[in-house]
Amino acid sequence: MKGKGKTIAVIASGFNNIYPIENKRLFNEIIESDGLIISEWEPNKEIDSKNFPKRNRIISGISIATLIIEAKYRSGTLITAKYALEQEKELFCVPGNIDSINSLGSNLLIKKGAQLVTTPNDIIETLKFRNEI
Repeated sequence: MKGKGKTIAVIASGFNNIYPIENKRLFNEIIESDGLIISEWEPNKEIDSKNFPKRNRIISGISIATLIIEAKYRSGTLITAKYALEQEKELFCVPGNIDSINSLGSNLLIKKGAQLVTTPNDIIETLKFRNEI
């Protein structure tokens, strides 16, 4: 939003139950700046932890590629990566410290074939080659 682009947010609840509540201001800022809020739930749907993986499916689905910065071994980030691969999206990963629990998932994704990213140009060049940008 600071870059004056268009913001798309995908929420895991209904529009009347923003979670966490601290994000209500951000929710309103997105709408006021002509952004888009997506939810597959009815407006009064309460937050439920089972909704987050479903939300991640939508996030990867509307994206041309997914960039993983950090991912624990069992995390929502890895769920999003799984959906991106199922949807045949490009998957990029920033390598992390081998001693960090927060890098285990992203390093495993690289080991399994995700594209290693060390600069923004790694992404730009790949997407240009595929005519995605």
